[in-house]
Amino acid sequence: VHAVPEMIRALFPAMCYSSSRRCSTSFYPHISLFSSRLYSTSTTTIIVPKDKLSFAFSRSSGAGGQNVNKVNTKVEIRFALHEANWMPEDVKERLIEQHPNRVNSSGEFVLTSSKHRTQSANMKDALDKLDQIVQAAAVAPKERIETKPPKSAAENRLREKRHRSDVKKMRSKDYY
Repeated sequence: VHAVPEMIRALFPAMCYSSSRRCSTSFYPHISLFSSRLYSTSTTTIIVPKDKLSFAFSRSSGAGGQNVNKVNTKVEIRFALHEANWMPEDVKERLIEQHPNRVNSSGEFVLTSSKHRTQSANMKDALDKLDQIVQAAAVAPKERIETKPPKSAAENRLREKRHRSDVKKMRSKDYY
């Protein structure tokens, strides 16, 4: 459990932090740490368990006036990819392939949000981002079916080569 300043606890009663557990109430339903979102693709349904994610809060830059210097509004979500048994191996591989800069040297997938001025809005934004990223990685890429080029394409290529050759021959001294 991350150490969170008393001010954050006072501002966001929906999330209470103790040394032993995290709990949530329905005051901020979109921040519920135990809720899961489902993704249905043609082949895979992935459940993202929020209790397997690690949340950290820090001060963010940008708009907000004095609020920026006092309140930890930036949200950082982390999870260890190699320990994510809730995600199929092929999805993990695609996640690393599609977002290599979000995976740190210890194999953690790190996602941040500091778009909004409030922690709750940034939390919702970060969870939505994670959902979109996982959904995109869950879709297997289409396999390319190799086809032969049509005869007309080969004929056009040879005709263009002959034309180009003739143009270059006309530039030579022997032509004149």
